[in-house]
Amino acid sequence: MLLEAAPTLALLGYVITMEIQITLEEADWKNYLTCVRKEVLASHKSWINSVWVDMFIFWVMVTILIMLLLGPFRIIHVPTALTILLFFLLLFIFFLVKGDKAKTAFKPSKQGIFYGTHTFIFDDNGIVSKGDGYKSEYSWKIIQKITKSPSMILIYLDTVNTLIFPTEKLENPEKFYGYIQKRYSRAVSD
Repeated sequence: MLLEAAPTLALLGYVITMEIQITLEEADWKNYLTCVRKEVLASHKSWINSVWVDMFIFWVMVTILIMLLLGPFRIIHVPTALTILLFFLLLFIFFLVKGDKAKTAFKPSKQGIFYGTHTFIFDDNGIVSKGDGYKSEYSWKIIQKITKSPSMILIYLDTVNTLIFPTEKLENPEKFYGYIQKRYSRAVSD
């Protein structure tokens, strides 16, 4: 990992590097999806989170409550109300299934570059990423942002491409986060 004598070496003109080797698995992909989903929901409101959808759900619930309360008095036509309820239930199930299909459509291939062992080398110039069949180099200046959650540290290269570091697979997540944050901050301020 990171040398303890790093400040002294930096003053002598040495480039301080950190090398990390991580093996990513399906559980890491699921954790990544959870982190991204939370971040997207916090930053971008979709139509499902709009006031109109909330009002619609509220009125469906009020309708069901009225139907239950007034049902014994036969003021409303129960078969029609049940048909409408069934329609909304099927619509809800349809959206759940569509969301699940989207999740599996973007799942990484077992033969792709997500799964497997990756080696990352960090220094003042940037990040080198190596794995089975690829090698990439990234300057600190192209990094969009770095985020930390309880389960992982994410380095966003752009809005789609992200380097993933599960905290459970890092020796010292706090030291690692401080190291990359320092290099990123330095590049952003230049």
